[in-house]
Amino acid sequence: MRRNFGLVVVATALVALFLLALALARAQGHLPLLALDFTEHLFGIVLAVFVFERMLAWREARQWLA
Repeated sequence: MRRNFGLVVVATALVALFLLALALARAQGHLPLLALDFTEHLFGIVLAVFVFERMLAWREARQWLA
C-alpha cells in the first residue's frame, strides 16, 4: 500500500508541474514551443530507455556465453 502512495505523490507532482508549465507558456504565448519541447524530451527519454534496455540485454547475453 505504501508503494502506491509514493506513485500517487510522484504522479500528482508531475501533473502539477505540467499544469504550471502549461499556464506559464500560455501566459507568455509560447504554447507551440512548449509542445515542441515536450515532444523532444519524450523522444529523448524513450530513445534513452530503449538504448539502455538493449545494452542490458546485450550484457546479459554476453554473460551467458562463458
